[in-house]
Order: sequence, then C-alpha cells, then structure tokens
Amino acid sequence: MIAKISGQSAGFAMTERFSARSDPPRGAELLAIAVDPAARRRGAGRALLRRIEAMVHDQGAERMWLHTATDNHTARNLFECSGYRTVRLKRAFYPKGQDALLMVKQLPDSSA
Repeated sequence: MIAKISGQSAGFAMTERFSARSDPPRGAELLAIAVDPAARRRGAGRALLRRIEAMVHDQGAERMWLHTATDNHTARNLFECSGYRTVRLKRAFYPKGQDALLMVKQLPDSSA
C-alpha cells in the first residue's frame, strides 16, 4: 500500500497474511511501514496503518502483529497509540543484532 500527499509518494506499508489451516486467514503480519522523512508528522503513517488493518480485516484477519526495534521510539509510539501491545522481546532479532518487540493487535469484531 502506498500513501500519497499532494500526489507525491509519502510512504508505504506491506503485510503478509497467514492461513494457519483456516480459510479465511486469521491473522496478518505487518512486514514493513515507512514514511519519507519529508512527509513525517502529517499523519501518513497512522493513515497507512489504519488502511492496512482495514484491508486485512476485510479479508478475514482477526489480528495483526509486527516486529519493531526496541530503540525505534517513533514507531513504537505509533503502534502503542494505535492499540498494539507488546507480547515478547526478541533478542538479536535483526541482522545487526538489534533487539525487537513482537507487538499484536486484536482487530475489531465485524459481527458486533
């Protein structure tokens, strides 16, 4: 998914759905989300996250999870303010040895 501001690309987000022997899939992982530095603090990241959550929810996902570096405070703030909770610390998760947090969000029940 691509975010645009005034017709210019401002960021992107990618997910992967997991079926885990169920149809439709029960969950999705946010693989990446990034916003161009020149477009930050304008809501592009939050909008991307909301849109991608809605997309996977419409496809049947019940939850979304992601990994983020423990020292990426900007991303952590976005995810926490968007309802994600930390479920586990993963030591040396990234190729350069950085630790990561596994975060998860239960998506709203559409049957309510």
